[in-house]
Amino acid sequence: MGWEEAIPGYQRAQDKINEDLDRCDYFIGIMWDKWGSKPSNEPDGYTSGFEAEYYRSAQRIEAGLMKDMALFFKAIDAPSGMEPGPDIKKVLNFCQKCIDEKTIFFQDFSGVDSFKSAVRTKLMEIGWREFTDRVIAEGDNIEDDQPPMAQIDGEKSSANASGLLDDEAKRFLSAILDRLDDWDATEPSEVARLRLIAASISRSGNDETHLGTHDANLVFQHYRNADLSNQELTALLDCGVAGFERQNAPQW
Repeated sequence: MGWEEAIPGYQRAQDKINEDLDRCDYFIGIMWDKWGSKPSNEPDGYTSGFEAEYYRSAQRIEAGLMKDMALFFKAIDAPSGMEPGPDIKKVLNFCQKCIDEKTIFFQDFSGVDSFKSAVRTKLMEIGWREFTDRVIAEGDNIEDDQPPMAQIDGEKSSANASGLLDDEAKRFLSAILDRLDDWDATEPSEVARLRLIAASISRSGNDETHLGTHDANLVFQHYRNADLSNQELTALLDCGVAGFERQNAPQW
C-alpha cells in the first residue's frame, strides 16, 4: 500500500500512515529530488514523512516485525557548478548516510525502464521468499495434518471434516449457487475466482494447471482484501511463481 491509500480520519496524518505501515511485511522507499515536509510540529521530530517511515520500518525489521526493505534513488541531473537546493541536499545527505552506516543496500535508477527492472527484481525476490517460507511451513505441519489412526470400533476420523474445500471457498460457491440463473448475475471477477478454486484442487493423475494471467489480475483487483481460503492463496502463489518468466502475473 502507499500513503495515498491511507483512509482519512481525525488523527495526525503520519499516525494513520504508521498504522498502515505496521501491517506491512516489506517497505519500499523511492527518492528523487524532493525530501518532503515535517510530519509534526515537534522541533526535534523527523524532518519528513519518508524519514519517519524509513526509521520506523528499520526498527520493526530489527525487532522481527517486518521482513525487509528496499531503497531506490533516482539519479539527480544537477547542472555542473550549480549549488543544489535544500531538498536535494537532504536527499544526498540521506543517501550518503546509508552508505556510511552500511546497514542497507540501496539501488540507483535513471528512468522508468530501469526503475521497472529494479523493482521487478526485488518483487521476484520477495515472491520466492514468501513461496519458500510457505512450503517450509507446510512441510513443518505435515505431521500435524496427518489423520489419526482409525478407531477399532469403526468410527470415522474427523481430521478431514472440512472436506475437499476450505470454508471460505464453500461460502463463495454457496453464494453463487443461491443467485438467479441469469448470465448477467455473475461478474468476470467471480468467474475468475471459480477458476482459482478449481486450480487449487488437484490429485495424483490430474494435469498441473495454473490460473491464467487475466484471471489472476481480476482476482487481485477484486479480492486482494478478501478472506480467501488457504488453498486459493497457495494457488495464487503458484500462479505468481509460474508467471515470473513472463513477468505479467501478480505476486501475492
